[in-house]
Amino acid sequence: KDLNIPYLDIFDLWLGRGENWWRSRLSSDGLHPNVAGYEALFNNIINWQPMAHM
Repeated sequence: KDLNIPYLDIFDLWLGRGENWWRSRLSSDGLHPNVAGYEALFNNIINWQPMAHM
């Protein structure tokens, strides 16, 4: 059953921006976002088209 629930694939979005871009937005553990990463996540979400309909 299709529920039409939107999904924002951050992983593919970040990978598509290149390794230098996403590495500079991860903390020293290489997994979690740093301050710049959280800022990027925020911008990705607020500029995501389905958010305009909420």
